[in-house]
Amino acid sequence: MKRETMLHWRQRETLETKLTRIAELAKQRPRVKLQTLIHAIDEESLKAAHSVLSANKAVGVDAVTKEEYGEKLQENITDLLERMKRQAYKPQPAKRVYIPKVDGKKTTARNTRL
Repeated sequence: MKRETMLHWRQRETLETKLTRIAELAKQRPRVKLQTLIHAIDEESLKAAHSVLSANKAVGVDAVTKEEYGEKLQENITDLLERMKRQAYKPQPAKRVYIPKVDGKKTTARNTRL
């Protein structure tokens, strides 16, 4: 396995371990509300998430490609984390689009930015 691939695998495994632990805690204490999950998100997990994104997907409404975001990856991630920690980051709502299928039913596609 390539060194870069192994690094991404380890980073992803770390994030999945954190998310699994959060899911376990939520099951153990179903009445407890999760106020924030920012403690589970750090630079490493955001970089890992960016690295596993497919580069051939369509850009969002902000028209920023994975490659463009990656040109200033450290700066972008630092800014994003700072906004998330001070609760200034407000994700745009997802837009649900219904796409007709051959059988007459509809399926949904979501664009996370309007």
